[in-house]
Amino acid sequence: MPNMNNDELAYMNSCANEYYEGLDNEKKRSYIKSMLNHDLMKVKFTKVNGDEREMFCTLTNEYIPEDKEYKDGSGRKKNMDVLAVFDIEKRDWRSFRIENVVDFAIVRTEDLNFQVETNINYKDVPF
Repeated sequence: MPNMNNDELAYMNSCANEYYEGLDNEKKRSYIKSMLNHDLMKVKFTKVNGDEREMFCTLTNEYIPEDKEYKDGSGRKKNMDVLAVFDIEKRDWRSFRIENVVDFAIVRTEDLNFQVETNINYKDVPF
């Protein structure tokens, strides 16, 4: 994500949420998954028990430890109503139902109130 000031980021998130509302569930899943593949997001959703939860998550490998990387070897059929994501605060995999998403926003690491670890190994960078 390019460097944006708070107003630009808020406007972009507002537009993304407005667009999302007009989609069917299959397209909503694809849309939010695409955003998670590139950014850190705050997703607010209603849990199955009715509680509301806010989760900071991603699907970007940069923030997923090697020992937690997603490996689909289960042979089970995917439930397209649910999206598995990496919770960057709890440092583990969680999921939510697409139909229960209340709100979402792209977030920047500097705006979070907890430390975010990355997988970047700077000794491997050739400079």
